[in-house]
Amino acid sequence: MSVVYSQVENGLKRLYPQTKLDTLTYKDRPTLGLIPQRFNWQGGPLAITFDIEDTVHGAVSHDGTVAITNASVVTSKYNRMIIEQVATYAAVNISNQALKRAQGAGGVGFVDLLKREMDKAVNGLSNKLSIELFRDSTAVIGQLATGTSASATEVSLAEPDDIYNFFLGQRITASATAGGSPYQTSGADSVKEIVGIDYETGVIELDSALNATATNWGTTAYLYSASGDDNAALQGFGAWLPQSLTASNQTLNSLDRSVSRSKLAGVSVSYQGSIFGTLKFLLKKIHHLGVGEKVDVVVMNPTEVHELSEEAEARSSIYKSDKDGSNTAVIGFGGFVIMTDKGPVKVVGDRHCPRGRAYALQLDTWKLLSTGPLVQFDDMDGSKISRVTTDFAQQFRLQSFAQLYCTNPGANGVAALR
Repeated sequence: MSVVYSQVENGLKRLYPQTKLDTLTYKDRPTLGLIPQRFNWQGGPLAITFDIEDTVHGAVSHDGTVAITNASVVTSKYNRMIIEQVATYAAVNISNQALKRAQGAGGVGFVDLLKREMDKAVNGLSNKLSIELFRDSTAVIGQLATGTSASATEVSLAEPDDIYNFFLGQRITASATAGGSPYQTSGADSVKEIVGIDYETGVIELDSALNATATNWGTTAYLYSASGDDNAALQGFGAWLPQSLTASNQTLNSLDRSVSRSKLAGVSVSYQGSIFGTLKFLLKKIHHLGVGEKVDVVVMNPTEVHELSEEAEARSSIYKSDKDGSNTAVIGFGGFVIMTDKGPVKVVGDRHCPRGRAYALQLDTWKLLSTGPLVQFDDMDGSKISRVTTDFAQQFRLQSFAQLYCTNPGANGVAALR
C-alpha cells in the first residue's frame, strides 16, 4: 500500500467515523431527523398489512341475534402492501495529482482536501434523500416555468423555492410529464449541466440551449437530478399523502386506496383562505377521523412558516411584563405551536418541503427503514477508497438502502396552502 493511499484511508477513518456521517446526514434537514428510523432491514421486500375498514366493527346491534348473524357476514377486510427498498449512491474522485499536492502541502492541506470532498458527497446524498422524503417516487425535483423560451440557456423554475433542489455542476434530465419517459436517452440533449444558479430568483443556467421541441426539452419540462432517476425515488409524503387521488396514484404498491381515501391515503384539505385557518381545519379533520390519531408536527416550507408568523402577528398582540409593571410589545416568534383538542402540534420549516403544501404527521406511524445506517461508506472490501481504473484518481463511495413507509396514513394529512 502506497504512502498516499494509506494516508487517505487513515484520514477517512479518523475524520469520518459513522457517528460523523450521521451528524452530517441530518444537519439542516429537520424532517429527515424527525422521522423514526430503523437500520435493520434484512432479507427481501417488507410486507405491511392494512385494515381497510373503520376501527369499529360492523357486527354491533342491540339485538344479540342480529349481532351474531352479522358477525358471519361482516368480516374484517385486510390487504397487504409490499414495500421495496431503494438504493442511492454517491461517488467522488480525487485525482492523484491533487492528493500528491495536498500531501506535499502538509497535514492541513491534506485534511482540508478530504473534508471538502467528503462533506460535499455526504451533503449531496443526504439532500437527495431529504428532497425525496417530501415527494412521490417519480424523482421530479422541479419544473420549468410557463413561458420559458425554446432556445433559452437561462431558465426559471415554475416554483422558485425549488431552486434549493439544484446545485452548481449538477447534471439534469427532463420529461414532458412527471415520471414520464425522458425526452432523450442519449446524445447531446439527453443531459444538461447547470453552470450557473441564482438562489434569489430561482433561475438556473444550462450549459446548452433547451432546443425545445415536442420531443426535446419542452418549455414546461419536469426536471430530474440524474439520468436514470425517473420513477426510482423514495416513496415520500407525496406518494403516501397525495393532495388528490387520480387514476395514476390511487394505487400504491398494489393497494387500491380509493375504497377508503382518508384512511389509506391520508386526509386532504383545500386552502381555507389563510394558512392558520387551513392548518386548524386539517388538524380537526385528522383528529376526528378515528381513534388514536394525534398529529405531532406540521411541516411546510420556511417561506410559508414566515407567512404564518405574519398572520399570527396580525391576529394577536403579544406582550411581556416588565419589572415596573408595564408591558412591552414583542414582535416575532421563536417557533409555533398550534393548540388542538388533542394537545399541541409543533410547526417545523423545511426548505425541501415544496411550496403550497403542508404535511401533518403523526410520527409513530412512520418509519424510514434501511439496511445499515441511512448514509454509509461502501467498504465491503474493508477499505473506504479504491483506485479508479479508467483515470489517475482515487475514489470513495457512499450508499443508502432505504424506504419510507406509513402504517396508518389516516392519522396524517396534507393541506394546500394557496
